[in-house]
Amino acid sequence: MVPNFARQQGKVIGVVTDRDLCIALGTRNRLPGDVTVGQVVSGKVFTCKPDDDIRDALNAMAREKVRRLPVVNDAGHLEGILSMDDIVLLSESGLAGKTPELTVVNTLKQVYLPDLPATLRQEAAGA
Repeated sequence: MVPNFARQQGKVIGVVTDRDLCIALGTRNRLPGDVTVGQVVSGKVFTCKPDDDIRDALNAMAREKVRRLPVVNDAGHLEGILSMDDIVLLSESGLAGKTPELTVVNTLKQVYLPDLPATLRQEAAGA
């Protein structure tokens, strides 16, 4: 259930991904219809603004270990979602201009490495 103050102000209060849902359903002995979004969503929201430099968004994703950032305006209202997929597609097409592929790959490594088993983590890090 979305708190009334958030609903009335139109602010982003959380992000739920397909991965979050899979983990929630796989770790509870409950039917999917018995699990609510409020039980899955984390209270932490990391955002960016439409005019932020893409490198700042990549740094935020790497630092916070997230693959998506809600894009909010100055009033905090949602304007879209920036995903790693968006950045990869733009970097490959040359449209991003400011985002060399190496920066995208390094960001992905920082986001994904904590989730890998130790042996794969060492291999991916080049050890």
